[in-house]
Amino acid sequence: MIGAAMIGTATKFDTNLLASIYQFLQCETPDQWVDKARRPESLPILLRDHLLCELKAAQSAMFLIRKYAVEPESAGTLVDKLIIGAYIEARSCERFAKLAPHLDEDLGKFYISLLRSEARHYQDYLALAQSISKEDITTRVNYFGQVEAELIQTPDYDFKFHSGIPII
Repeated sequence: MIGAAMIGTATKFDTNLLASIYQFLQCETPDQWVDKARRPESLPILLRDHLLCELKAAQSAMFLIRKYAVEPESAGTLVDKLIIGAYIEARSCERFAKLAPHLDEDLGKFYISLLRSEARHYQDYLALAQSISKEDITTRVNYFGQVEAELIQTPDYDFKFHSGIPII
């Protein structure tokens, strides 16, 4: 677990932001991913990939609003997509926190600002999923958590922000 992280002497983040994320995620990011991610040549890859993830999230939100406002009978499908979105948001925050202490002060501050802005998004996804579902979503949340944890801990040839253990 991450304690009170500092970058230089100027940047701190409230570890309470991460406490619920660590309870939600079923594993931490492997050290091998962090080792590769902190390399200078990896940072542009991660920032571009995160940008693309944010664009996809916005596009998905627009699609979901259009589709499920018109077809409410598809709400089982929507619940799963929201749960998956929750895992994506939580993992993003966890990885920003893992990387920030290894970066120069300016980039570290930027990653901490991203962490702070996204820290509670996963809870919003879960709350929306539960409000739509006619039944308790805990079983689905646990299922997708197991899948996500397995993917995070699996060797992966394609190094990205949400990839598994890098194969070097």
